Amino acid sequence: MLQLSPEAIHLNSQTMSGVIAYMIQQGTALFDIPPKLATDIRAYLAERERRKLSPKKEVDTHITAVVICMKFVTLFLFQSMVVTIGQSVSAAD
Repeated sequence: MLQLSPEAIHLNSQTMSGVIAYMIQQGTALFDIPPKLATDIRAYLAERERRKLSPKKEVDTHITAVVICMKFVTLFLFQSMVVTIGQSVSAAD
């Protein structure tokens, strides 16, 4: 377990308070799934179910695309949050 000095805890709490406040205020919007991604995930799951019921074995190549897409969305949301927090901190100064 990492032990921080009181000064480090104070500095970290000041830095993170803006992030936490933003996440509270924008919580539902931060984790919205883009409609296109939701459609792609539904299509993938339907295809996977169809293949499960089919006696013919096929190589599943779609999972990689879905995982990459989900990672992209997560990265995009994180970058958007950082930019927005940076703008709100700059505006507060």
